Amino acid sequence: MSEAAGEPVLQGWADGGGRVYQAGRDQYITHYTSAVSAPGGCAPLRVDTLVADRADFIGRERELAWLRSALPPRGENAAVVISAIGGIGGVGKTALAVHAAHQFMDRFPDLRLYVDLHGYDPAGQPPTAPTTVLGELLHLLGVPPDRVPAGLEARAAMFRNLLASRQVLLVLDNARDEQQVRPLLPGSPGCFVLVTSRNRLSGLEAKHLDLDVFSEAEALALLKQIVGDDRVGAEPRDAADICHLVGYLGLGLSVAAHKLRSRPTWTLASYAARLRSEHGRLRELSVGDRAVAAAFAVSYNLLPKQHQRLFRLLASHPGAACTPHSTAALLNASPQEAEDLLEGLLDQYMVQQREHGRYHMHDLLRAFAQMCADAEDASATTCAAVERLACWYLVTAHAARRFLFPTDPERTFEAVTEPRHPLPMTDSAQALSWCEAERKTLTALVRATAEAGLDNLTWQIPWVLFSFFRLRGHYGDWVSTHLLALKAAERLDHPAARANTLNNLGLAYWRLRRLEDAIACYEQALPLHRAVGNQVNEANSLTNLGLVYSELQRYDQAIAYYRRALHLRWETGDRQGEGTTLNNLGLVYVETGRYDESLACFQQALLLHQQTGVRLSQGITLDNIGIVYRDTGLLEEALTNLLQALDIRRDMGDREGVASTLKSLGDTYLRTGDKARARNCWTESAALYDDLSSPEAAEVRKRLSDDDAI
Repeated sequence: MSEAAGEPVLQGWADGGGRVYQAGRDQYITHYTSAVSAPGGCAPLRVDTLVADRADFIGRERELAWLRSALPPRGENAAVVISAIGGIGGVGKTALAVHAAHQFMDRFPDLRLYVDLHGYDPAGQPPTAPTTVLGELLHLLGVPPDRVPAGLEARAAMFRNLLASRQVLLVLDNARDEQQVRPLLPGSPGCFVLVTSRNRLSGLEAKHLDLDVFSEAEALALLKQIVGDDRVGAEPRDAADICHLVGYLGLGLSVAAHKLRSRPTWTLASYAARLRSEHGRLRELSVGDRAVAAAFAVSYNLLPKQHQRLFRLLASHPGAACTPHSTAALLNASPQEAEDLLEGLLDQYMVQQREHGRYHMHDLLRAFAQMCADAEDASATTCAAVERLACWYLVTAHAARRFLFPTDPERTFEAVTEPRHPLPMTDSAQALSWCEAERKTLTALVRATAEAGLDNLTWQIPWVLFSFFRLRGHYGDWVSTHLLALKAAERLDHPAARANTLNNLGLAYWRLRRLEDAIACYEQALPLHRAVGNQVNEANSLTNLGLVYSELQRYDQAIAYYRRALHLRWETGDRQGEGTTLNNLGLVYVETGRYDESLACFQQALLLHQQTGVRLSQGITLDNIGIVYRDTGLLEEALTNLLQALDIRRDMGDREGVASTLKSLGDTYLRTGDKARARNCWTESAALYDDLSSPEAAEVRKRLSDDDAI
């Protein structure tokens, strides 16, 4: 540091424990004493107690730019600027604040001060009282012990007086709350205060920066810097896995990197394998006296008991995000009580909120929550919470299903406890939005109930979700949940559950063109339907077998299955099912060139679907009628029916149906000579099929790439 003529420089350092020290203070005591006692006096002394910048500091360009933009403007009228950096423990708040302070130090030639306030102390020490901090700062600034006032307000006033008319950079690190910070704030124009905390400090009048984890590029750069370019370059995929497994958290990355550096014989692949164990991950993220779990424990131990309980229970929530309503089920509380507790965790950065009403937990925090739950909660307590949550999701999914598929048969649940606070569901738009938002959670919940031995819930949740999966084309979730449901039904020795699950699973296999698997499912389901006397579902399986044999171009067998199904439909009076079977029979007649018979089947099916109000099936049948008209040269009639089908399928949110009708429309427009519309239809169709991971995408793209056609 340079020295201005006539202005001695007082250099110092902080010990990281809330105390500040300085070199050569005694030689300036007289100078400071006279300056403080002089009317309006201001000590012409320069002090710098910033701790050293981190040598391995990486990235944070966006955050540094934000802080730079927050600097007070030059000039006498500039107000004090306070920037509060908040975030999860270990995210790098202190490193950013110190690095920023070193970047901005030329703007503050008079005083550059750093204080660790011990708001969150690993050793469990209480936060440093602002009275104590002010005493240390006044002592540092040359005020003799006998001149330091006893009270907080008097000390704060003297501190502000000493800083008057000076350009001051003050770093208040690791603050507990607003009450600890406020007395330490200078009042002079042009001062800049950086505050870091695991508390959101919402009551502090400051510019707030919520510090997130590193980007993938920043995380890899840090790993390379510590572990070495050669090792990271030799195993780039494993390096990326390590960054992902620690959730891009600064402390986690630093610990992992230093552990690898201290183990030169370890491969990155072997360490990544260690980190993949959810139960062992936190154990692996410890090196020397640094551990991720210890950093989290500091925050956890300071939470009120009810917040600690929720934090532990959130480890049992299988989704990436929770809501006040789902959390209420976990807690066995009201949604308002749950929201209040979630907001409390949010204030302490123990959960995050990326969108209103949905709360997320960092993966390492979730692992820590599970560790706390294993240590503090009985397994029966956790299992009861998962059961409450699963019942809430099952009942809510059923309410959504009623809006989306009002003509579907009613479901009667077995051994399901009605939730205390069901989610109000008002219309089909809300129902579809909720199902899409919660789809991953619902899928994970089926796995969670299976692991918890809640077999009745494991098979019933997919049973309710089947129509939604079919509508939206979520084939992976459809198959995975139904395989778990099938095993649960087998464990329960529940023939009806097995039969229903096999039938629905077979339909997924048919959609995925896994035709032999589909046949196996239906052939297993048929005797189970007969055993429990369910002729409606027996007809469903026969109809679905007809679909598969039609796909295999074994049309005589397909027609035989459809006729057997129709006989059962007539016996049971199942008009909705009759419409479905007639529609499918019409498709076989199309494939065999029997267009008059196919059109008769489709028109009768459409009438039945209109009478029963099944709009989804109306869209399917209108599409098929359009195809018949197209193939028989009636192009105007074909377009009329296909466009009606498209409107219904779009309105219903039937993504695969939309893709299918667009493909048929493209073919029809091509026959009319409208190549531009044909290409537009096929382009949208291919994009939808790609999104659904459907094998149909390749067939549509072949149309687009066919130069002769376009």
